[in-house]
This record gives sequence, C-alpha cells and structure tokens, in this order.
Amino acid sequence: MEECFNETYKENTNLAEQTQQILEQQKRIFVYKLTMINAWGLAMLEEISHNSEEVYLLMDDWIVDAVAQENNNCRAIVDALMDNVKSEKMEINQFEFQIEKTSLYGVLQ
Repeated sequence: MEECFNETYKENTNLAEQTQQILEQQKRIFVYKLTMINAWGLAMLEEISHNSEEVYLLMDDWIVDAVAQENNNCRAIVDALMDNVKSEKMEINQFEFQIEKTSLYGVLQ
C-alpha cells in the first residue's frame, strides 16, 4: 500500500513540477508580449507627439497670418470710414469697402 502511495505521490510531484514549468514558461511568454505591446505603444506615442508638434507649428503660423489679415481688413474699413467722415460724405458706396479675401486654406496645404 505504501509503495502505491509513493508512486502516486511521485507522479503528483512530477505533475506539479511540470505544471510549474509550464506556468513559468507561460509567464515568460506573457511578459514578453507585454514588453512588445509597451514598446509598440511608446513608438506610436513618439510618432503622434512628433506629428502633433508639426501640426502645432503649422497652426501657430496660420493663426498669426489669419489675425494679421483680419487686422489689415479692419484697418482698411476704418480708414475708408474716416475718409468718408472727413469728406462729409453722406452716402457710402458699397464698392468702396472691398477688402482682401482671407484665403488661409491654401496656407495649410
């Protein structure tokens, strides 16, 4: 009886060792996969960061150009109105207020 118990115990011990080895191997595979996912994620974040910096610089220039064009257009309207007031003109022709189109879309391309 004791001999049967010892054989069963050895088999269970051997099975436990095999299970432990399999679990350790699966753990190493899992850690490797997590490391690969982490590396991929960091690479993607680096690329996104680089692209966002380029977009920021482009948008920053675009905003400066847009504000400058709006200021120039406002200045042109104020100058035209001041000229009309100084000349005591009672009626303002709509064609006197033609201003530059603000086509900033082309700047983004």
